[in-house]
Amino acid sequence: MKKPGRIAVWAFISLAFQLLLLAFIDRVYLPGRVSDVEIVKYAEIGGQKSGGKVKLPEGAQHVALSFDASYASYILGDELVIVDVAGGEEEMVLQEGFVPDFYKWLPDRNMLIYSTRKKGDVRGDIYVETYDADSGVVRDYPEISGLPEGSKVVDIQLSTLTNLVYVKVAAGPARAEIYCYNIMEELSHVMAVSPDTDMHLLNYSDILLYQRNGSDIFVRYNSKGEERELDLGNSMILGVDVEDVVYLGERDQNGNVERIKYGTLQEIQEGKFSYAELIIPCSTEHICIAQDGSIYLNERDKRMLHELKGEIAMEYRGKYVGVFGKYLVTMDNDVLYIEIV
Repeated sequence: MKKPGRIAVWAFISLAFQLLLLAFIDRVYLPGRVSDVEIVKYAEIGGQKSGGKVKLPEGAQHVALSFDASYASYILGDELVIVDVAGGEEEMVLQEGFVPDFYKWLPDRNMLIYSTRKKGDVRGDIYVETYDADSGVVRDYPEISGLPEGSKVVDIQLSTLTNLVYVKVAAGPARAEIYCYNIMEELSHVMAVSPDTDMHLLNYSDILLYQRNGSDIFVRYNSKGEERELDLGNSMILGVDVEDVVYLGERDQNGNVERIKYGTLQEIQEGKFSYAELIIPCSTEHICIAQDGSIYLNERDKRMLHELKGEIAMEYRGKYVGVFGKYLVTMDNDVLYIEIV
């Protein structure tokens, strides 16, 4: 047999062998393992928990819960403390000599972002850090300096997709300053605002929504440094969910929210709203917009929590703390109760 013929034969044999091997994997090997693969679901790996309870010390304040209910947290005196819900182990987050101002859990991981000040510091310097509760790793942002004594952080807005972080600092009884860390963690001063200015950062873009004096609502584009006012009548911003749906409360003559309208920013600009009706008009402290877009109304006197989109109601024990992700958190006799909603 000539050389070209032998090469063609061996090439055919090699190809046939590969086809037979692929057919074996597809029809025999993989089907025999499918049942094993289907048993392992994301919820079992990612760990949605059914709930739990944690004993807290007397005087614990600013109680919160991580996104998957692995950790609870609170401030006690000058300490920011996290607690492993399953095991009960406690961890002090701050370095010695620092006091906490503000903190919150990230919406998609067991990580805190928080602000601190040095004890006895008269310069008004503020330090922003993150703490990974799973690994214990602390990451520092550039400090915010040049503020009056007694300045403190009152809000932090962040996007885990764009890595933008906005920090609102109360710098006096009639003044607040908003700062921004960009994706390179570089600090810039954004603007001076009134203390009652409310801000919300979109997750998929660099857009900041903010409302002055409970009335005028503005859209600010970080990349362009431009902003413009939205004409939304007597509405107030209630929240923004993880999919960048914006929730607005329509107010009555007494300032209570009587109806909730929502939509993407584009839909809002075009006047294309969806609506959720309230049981009764109420103040904003009774309304919670969850990260997944659920709208909760808390009837404190009846200890009832209503989810308005799904028209679901559930009764709870003790004092309402808040809804964190998929979990309702309440407290009774210094015991924190965690339930799936």
